[in-house]
Amino acid sequence: MSTTKIRSFDDILALFPESPRQKILDGWNVICPAHQDKNPSLSVTLKANKILVNCQAGCKTEDVLKLKGLILADLFLDSNHRPEDNKQKTLVATFNYECEKGKEAYQIRRFDLGNGNKTFEAWHKKDGQYISGMGEYKDKPILYHLPKIPEWKATGRRIYLPEGEGKVDPIVAQGGAASTSPFGAGPKKWRAEYSETLAGAEVIILPDNDKPGRDFAQAKAASLYGIAKSIKILELPGLPEKGDIIDWFNAGGTFGQLERLANEAPEWKPAPEEELGGLLADVERFISLYVSTGGAERTALALWVAHTHAIEAAECTPYLYVTSPEKQSGKTRLLEVLALLVAHPWFTARVSAAVLVRKVSRDAPTLLLDEIDSAFKADKEYSEALRGLLNAGYRRGGVASLCIKKGGDFDLVDFPVFCAKVLSGIGQLPDTVADRSIRINMKRRSPDEPVERFRLRAAQAQASPLRDRLEQWANVAVTRLADARPVLPEELSDRSADVWEPLFAEADMAGGEWPSRSRQAAGVLSSHADDDGLSWGAQLLRDIALVLDGREGPVPSGELVTALVEREESPWGDLRGRPLDARKLARMLRPYGIRPHTVRLGNATPKGYQAEDFGDAFTRYIPRIAATTATQDTPKANSGPGLVADVADVADKKGIRADDDTPPPPGDLKHNELPDYPTSPCHICSCSDYWLTDWNKWLCSRCYPKPGGES
Repeated sequence: MSTTKIRSFDDILALFPESPRQKILDGWNVICPAHQDKNPSLSVTLKANKILVNCQAGCKTEDVLKLKGLILADLFLDSNHRPEDNKQKTLVATFNYECEKGKEAYQIRRFDLGNGNKTFEAWHKKDGQYISGMGEYKDKPILYHLPKIPEWKATGRRIYLPEGEGKVDPIVAQGGAASTSPFGAGPKKWRAEYSETLAGAEVIILPDNDKPGRDFAQAKAASLYGIAKSIKILELPGLPEKGDIIDWFNAGGTFGQLERLANEAPEWKPAPEEELGGLLADVERFISLYVSTGGAERTALALWVAHTHAIEAAECTPYLYVTSPEKQSGKTRLLEVLALLVAHPWFTARVSAAVLVRKVSRDAPTLLLDEIDSAFKADKEYSEALRGLLNAGYRRGGVASLCIKKGGDFDLVDFPVFCAKVLSGIGQLPDTVADRSIRINMKRRSPDEPVERFRLRAAQAQASPLRDRLEQWANVAVTRLADARPVLPEELSDRSADVWEPLFAEADMAGGEWPSRSRQAAGVLSSHADDDGLSWGAQLLRDIALVLDGREGPVPSGELVTALVEREESPWGDLRGRPLDARKLARMLRPYGIRPHTVRLGNATPKGYQAEDFGDAFTRYIPRIAATTATQDTPKANSGPGLVADVADVADKKGIRADDDTPPPPGDLKHNELPDYPTSPCHICSCSDYWLTDWNKWLCSRCYPKPGGES
């Protein structure tokens, strides 16, 4: 037991004489107490909150520590370190992982934390010393006993896959073949590379007797299916809850009996794949029990819930921004409902930036962050840290950097922050975060929109089987989703297309109406037709496009300014107490390469612009502005700001206006071949009122109101 309290690197350094000492990288050389040392030969260094003690004369580390009243556990520090915890963190086993050539790649060390808890750490050797981490294998970890696997496969040996190195070695010691992946069971612990290593092998998976163990076994089997020669999942008889192969051996089981059980076990085959369309519809119905939203929002929510379970297949993840114009509009209730359905939920409000980054990095949860508006109004340091996490965390591989104190020095540490996130608040997000988000618009519920009262126990009971179905679907679907390349709508910006892509992939897998519904929802919730997030420069270009619509010839600067100022819904009439003028207009257009020049109007030659001066800027910065002023000025429908422009765009491509009754050109839109009016109510809202689009598609008038408010 430790007799010395170690709280920091300075505490252990204080145990050694100050003179003589030699400063080295990450620490000091000091006098070794275990031999007659005249020149400092004991290196004491700090690596990732772990103190490394190494005598260059060959003294054992345990002997050196014993003379200073220390034990090995004293060398491990963390942010919550307490001296009394030293006796609880005990190194109990070290497992060497070797590369294909038999050279040590890294170690996995198991520590006992007391009270039945344990933790694992990876270490690798660098310059003759062990330091924390996997080193060059950080992004490509390998299987345990890797050099032996080719021989086992070549000789037809069946390979057992228990959970953990400590369960592998007893099988190997009895003449069996066994391997495992590092860090035990859990989400994302089994990689596709592991399955490729076992290609052509007969595999027997030995799960621990608990739900995580059984789920991990199914994930491994799904990954190995079609790659391994055969797959069996062998659940050992008589195991206690959370029991494993070690408990089975301790109860008298032998390797011979294990082999006989493996012979009798049925070969694993994937269960019939869940029909995703029906699963998404069930998710949609569950959400609608407790929350009233628009049709586009329901579509996005159902797809996003499934995405949290299959996020391993995605390179980007869309954030959801749940917002409303007023309080008490159901935002927090929606987060509570989502928390019952998503994978690994973490529902929180204000937490420190350090906790937020570390929690996301360690657990990769689905983050449900409430009251985001308050967070961004907090002190600048916190809001900038939060913004940095959100800017980086939408793409796989994104990191947030924190300054961490190590000993007496500070160091920058990168924390991976990729995970699914839903944010809730009132007002606008920062532009860079909004670009990565799908906006879920909430409204205060009206009396004719009844929902069930939310009682947590009852809701949990309803959600649990639905969540289990989502997990089972994701285990099988991840590989297909990773290879999917869905068609992306042109009206979406590159960033919006990135975040919608995994949802489109799911919608295409679901089939039926989901592919079209998902793209309609994207048009409503994320299209460029939603101008809320436009910069002032882009707003100016948009309004100029509307002013110039249908106009031929040049326009003088003064006339253009007057037309802009008269647009009541735009800000140009009051810019810090003064209206827009020609000089301010020229300054705002200059970054886009647009400058006023002399134009001729009869005998007059004022400064002004030609319509073609704006063509390049319009194409680059406002590519989806609707074709006519009339369509732009039409009040937007309740379901979202993007649908009106979307309808107008499609109509414009067909050579007609969305609000025009003129028949389409012959052979184009065939109104003579109208589809039958739907005979069943909308499967989302149960409404029976539909309207026919110009491209012969019946849409629910409640979920997708007709432009102009007509029925």
